[in-house]
Amino acid sequence: MTLYCATLFYCSRLSQVLSLAHLPSFAGKLLTGPTPTSHLAKPFNDKLVSIGLMLPRPRQMRQWREQRARSAKIALVSNLDLPAVRSSKRSNPSDPEFHRADWPFYWIARVNTLYTHEMERVLRAVNCDVPTFRVLAILQEQGVSSVSDIAVHAVGKLSTTTKIVYRMKADGLVSTSTSPNDGRVTMVSLTDAGRVALGRVKDATHGLFERSFDGLTTSKLEKLNESLRIVFRNLNGGDHPILDAAASDPS
Repeated sequence: MTLYCATLFYCSRLSQVLSLAHLPSFAGKLLTGPTPTSHLAKPFNDKLVSIGLMLPRPRQMRQWREQRARSAKIALVSNLDLPAVRSSKRSNPSDPEFHRADWPFYWIARVNTLYTHEMERVLRAVNCDVPTFRVLAILQEQGVSSVSDIAVHAVGKLSTTTKIVYRMKADGLVSTSTSPNDGRVTMVSLTDAGRVALGRVKDATHGLFERSFDGLTTSKLEKLNESLRIVFRNLNGGDHPILDAAASDPS
């Protein structure tokens, strides 16, 4: 019996350097041939081959090693003095532990809906609407802008933005001209009447913006914007012109 135990031991050790796919044939050769125990070798050899067939293959061993390495990293991180955070499973709708109150998109949707509703309410008092407000605000910040650039920052389709711009032009709030660099591009700028309208809009919305961010410091607002930019980049699958503009903003 000692011979057989030693054989298993050496086969186990050698399996670390030999391909496990060849272990059954290797073990078979090891126990064949004229030996004092040859009458016992064959039945044991058959059992050893069966054991070899049940042993994990190199691919499985590699996967297990990778899993142990990941577990070691997780254990290392868990030993660090990190603040407690709620499980991310609760913020993933595909997980059984999901809870909507922990899902950022739930709050993004709710905040955006409520913000739009409140903006429509206060703008109605100064004979304005949200699309017009967006165009006025973009032109105040950027100066002369193309219709396509306005569409990007107003989060609207180009065709819809074009209709809004020409409606505002008819109301005397903006003027249009052809780009000196490209005759196919229409440039838009505020008129004096547009600046007056923007002033009325600012007065009407000032209280809403102050109330919206009550209790948030400048630092918290910066972190909030940075978090939203990260989510935007992730959903977009990479960088976007509005991210480049935000990064280059000196303010």
